[in-house]
Amino acid sequence: MSKNIEIFPELEPARSKEIILERLGRLAKLYKRIDVPDVPLGKPSISSPLLALYALSELGAYPIMHLRVRDHSIVSLKSIIKTAVYLGLRDQLYLTGDPPLQGNYCPGAWVPEDAVSYGNSYGVNTGLLLSSRRSIEEIRKRIDADAKYYYITRLNPENLSIVKEIMRLIDRRESEAMLGAYIVLANEHNKKYLEEHDIPYIPVEDIVSFLEKIEAQGVIERVILSSPGNSDLLTRSAYILKEVGYLK
Repeated sequence: MSKNIEIFPELEPARSKEIILERLGRLAKLYKRIDVPDVPLGKPSISSPLLALYALSELGAYPIMHLRVRDHSIVSLKSIIKTAVYLGLRDQLYLTGDPPLQGNYCPGAWVPEDAVSYGNSYGVNTGLLLSSRRSIEEIRKRIDADAKYYYITRLNPENLSIVKEIMRLIDRRESEAMLGAYIVLANEHNKKYLEEHDIPYIPVEDIVSFLEKIEAQGVIERVILSSPGNSDLLTRSAYILKEVGYLK
């Protein structure tokens, strides 16, 4: 197996500045790229654009900046996207996210597909999520937004066949969009939490075999690793993946 997939972690949120910066610094030493979520679970948190800028300018790690589009007015969102581009944050993933725990979404706000169109006009590496639970028709409509990359969520060994179906939809548009996967890792410490929230996961000891199955599909170029409730798994995974050649 060639092991040409680019693998990087999603930053686990934390309540304190010290913890979040420690996690970010630790991941930057292990991975070349870091996925920076925006308001995870709808809870107030440190700004994704600012954390992404810190990762880039202070740690030398290249971030993917998430942006919850419905939390902002159109003018505010345009300003964030433009400013991020000017500061070197060209990888931007647009999403709706979980409902906010305080207040409501912004009235009249864009949906993620609207943000893609605007981001593309500024040379952004625009991204969207594709849930494997959605119908093929719903996935096709999202692909019509013409993002630069798409990450398939909720993948597991039983539904991997959807990967090639999605790639066929992208090819029909004669698009050069990249396809990635979003994988949630688990062990005994966060398994219960994931099951309570209906989040599909891969046991950390199975990560290499699952990556090999994904790579065998021949179309996945990037993988985001997430470990809600257990940030140490991302460190452990890095050492596992280095041993077998998935990380350099």
